[in-house]
Amino acid sequence: MGLVASDSFATQYGSFINPSVVGDIGLSDGDELVGFTVFSGVYTVTDAGTIEWEGYHPLQGTVHFDGGRLRLNTDLTMSSDAYFVSGLILRGVGGAYDVVLPDIVDEFQFPADYFRINDIKMVFNSDVLFDEAEYNFRNDSVIEGNDNILTCSLSTITINVGATLHIKNLTIKGIDVGTFVGNSDTSSLVLENVTWIQDDDFAWETGSIDIYGTIKMRGSSVFTYASTQLFTIHSNAELFFDSGMTFSYAASSVDRLIFQDFSSRLHLYETQLYSSVPSLNLTKGELVVEGVCPVFSEAITEADGIKLGDGIDSVNNIRYSPLAESGLVLQSGYVVYDNV
Repeated sequence: MGLVASDSFATQYGSFINPSVVGDIGLSDGDELVGFTVFSGVYTVTDAGTIEWEGYHPLQGTVHFDGGRLRLNTDLTMSSDAYFVSGLILRGVGGAYDVVLPDIVDEFQFPADYFRINDIKMVFNSDVLFDEAEYNFRNDSVIEGNDNILTCSLSTITINVGATLHIKNLTIKGIDVGTFVGNSDTSSLVLENVTWIQDDDFAWETGSIDIYGTIKMRGSSVFTYASTQLFTIHSNAELFFDSGMTFSYAASSVDRLIFQDFSSRLHLYETQLYSSVPSLNLTKGELVVEGVCPVFSEAITEADGIKLGDGIDSVNNIRYSPLAESGLVLQSGYVVYDNV
């Protein structure tokens, strides 16, 4: 069904909405915005509505998405004065289409509400605020940050069963307990060229994490990895912990932190390293230590200590690279240098 409104008329390419319209035009369940659809004025998607988008022009004017479902059959670009006023379900149909947020001077603010994002690539063109809301990502979704800043203000980003959220080229601020949550062992968080800034302690307890490019972990708090799934630093990638951070390994087995090959790097800069038992076992890759890095191990025997290498095969040696006047300083437990 096409868009029905007194100030619009149908064309063979879609609907044209009169740019002089002032007021609120409601979009009903099943309406389709297709072809050369042009907006200006105030338009509302209601809670019960499912709107199909297959337009060519950016959303212009003050477009209010007030709940409901927006199904994308092509990319959606929002102009500088388009915004959300409440929660919405965004879904790509037959592919991961782009939702391109506005390029504005100040940050683009999402309202305090619930958003479900399904097979969508969300493209930031300015700083963005996730404000006291829940963002549930399903299937395969991407956030392309374009070197902007995402501020998470008491918000929760949930990665659903079997879903992957790939975050690229973004600084994320305001991370604390519960900011990122994996719903199951099949939930996957992929970080690529991300600066991760914690305001408080954070624990990843369910699902996997994959590291690409350079990931910088900053703050004066604890990052805990406690999942049964893999935490993988891929080829030519670096996981960097800045001064003041604590990296706590509390996974279910010794081999959850994986270096894909010798170009994978863990870089600790004046960072505390903590490991419960089973202890961390570092093989392949490179461990760079900058400054004094205290190490706390819960092991009460050498056999249960943190291990560098596996003591069996040189292909599993870890390259230990302390910088000048730098090193691991054992505070408790055991660290075993087990390269061969």
